Amino acid sequence: MKDRGNRKDVIVATKLGSPMGEGKQGLSRAYMVQAVEDSLKRLQTDYIDLYQAHRDDQETTLDEIMEAFDSLVKQGKIRWIGASNFTTTRLAEANAVAEKGGWARYESIQPAYHLLQRSDYEAELEPLRQKDEIGMGAGVSSRSLLEDHLLCASPSAASPTRRTRSRRSQRTSRCSSGGGSTVARR
Repeated sequence: MKDRGNRKDVIVATKLGSPMGEGKQGLSRAYMVQAVEDSLKRLQTDYIDLYQAHRDDQETTLDEIMEAFDSLVKQGKIRWIGASNFTTTRLAEANAVAEKGGWARYESIQPAYHLLQRSDYEAELEPLRQKDEIGMGAGVSSRSLLEDHLLCASPSAASPTRRTRSRRSQRTSRCSSGGGSTVARR
């Protein structure tokens, strides 16, 4: 992106929260500040489009988490925040805290959702997503789809079956994934 000068043409999504070495995990304000700087440097960009909490951090208060995310949004380091591996209850609580504080809220979710594991999402998360308009427009970002390259495969690399199952894969001309980050060309 940096060499080609096409940053405005790509969507960069990455995660934080999983262990990345000694003292590098969770969603504390101090770690979030360090993690976003590390991600920006590694990705060679000045902002991240979607910064996702890879998993909930029960040891850090929701006030600290949501205020820290909001601070990163206001600084222009990230545009939107998302959640992965959160319970419905915890996601609702986090967004309620954000609303009360006037802070940025989780705008997307990335649940485990595929043909073999639908009930958890459909019974609880989908009603919350619809009620709170989480994931507006793009809807749900499914880890299973990303892992199977249905959302990121280039049209030439995708099988005919995959091309017919995913319009997004038809629109995506380039996608790379590494280090927990996804870069998809618009």
